[in-house]
Amino acid sequence: MPGRSKIIVQELKDTRVRKNEKGLITKILCDEQTPTDNLVCCYLVYPPGTKNELHYHPVEELQIIISGYGKLRDIDGTEYHLRPGTFFYCPAGIEGSHVIEAEKDLPMAMIYVYSSQGGGRVPFNLVEKK
Repeated sequence: MPGRSKIIVQELKDTRVRKNEKGLITKILCDEQTPTDNLVCCYLVYPPGTKNELHYHPVEELQIIISGYGKLRDIDGTEYHLRPGTFFYCPAGIEGSHVIEAEKDLPMAMIYVYSSQGGGRVPFNLVEKK
């Protein structure tokens, strides 16, 4: 009788890697290729001084800082300091808009997770500047 378990165990060093033009390094922990039914989870490293643009997603998202330091800014301009052990939740839609920036002297690593039917990537919607 074949086993029923579908548990996946993997080392972080052996995961698929994606890099973008800003140098952000994403290690895919689970997505549609893992496979997963409705979950995307990644380990993301921001090089020192790197930041993304004010954006939101059509799904809620949870992010946990693993190492390094940085800042989070919300759509109202409120700034939060990020350090290892800090986590933040962003609701779906424009109300969850955020900018993340790593401090200038150290990379910042985090894990993020969101729900996505079939485990596919979701859009990264930029907030237009006024």
